[in-house]
Amino acid sequence: MCVGRTTELLGAEQQVSVERVLELEKSLKEKEDVVVDVTAKMKESEDEVTRLRDQIRLLQAEIRESDKTKGQLTSRVQELEEEGLEMFTSGFDRAVSQVAVLAPEFDCGQLDVTKIAIGGKLVVDGTVEDHDKNVPPS
Repeated sequence: MCVGRTTELLGAEQQVSVERVLELEKSLKEKEDVVVDVTAKMKESEDEVTRLRDQIRLLQAEIRESDKTKGQLTSRVQELEEEGLEMFTSGFDRAVSQVAVLAPEFDCGQLDVTKIAIGGKLVVDGTVEDHDKNVPPS
């Protein structure tokens, strides 16, 4: 072979090598861009996870506070129910004592805070429908 042909072949091989290097560099750049993109998305996802964890903690604190408030309100309702019952019983006892003063011959022992008068009789408190046949059931 002659020197010119050898140089020509070496130049062609070098050109192929240069093209291959350029292809590899282009492929490497594309892959680096993908890595940068995926890394950015991963960082966004991590930030979202952190934000959601903070939100969960906040909501759990609100639930605890709501449960505490609910407990306090439930206790207060029970207190008010007891106070209402005490007031009702006290009022009944006052009325019975007034009847005893105004009508000493009347037997107040038959009176009972848990009974109601239906059809001329004292019956255990319940709904009127339980005792009056003329009232349609609800």
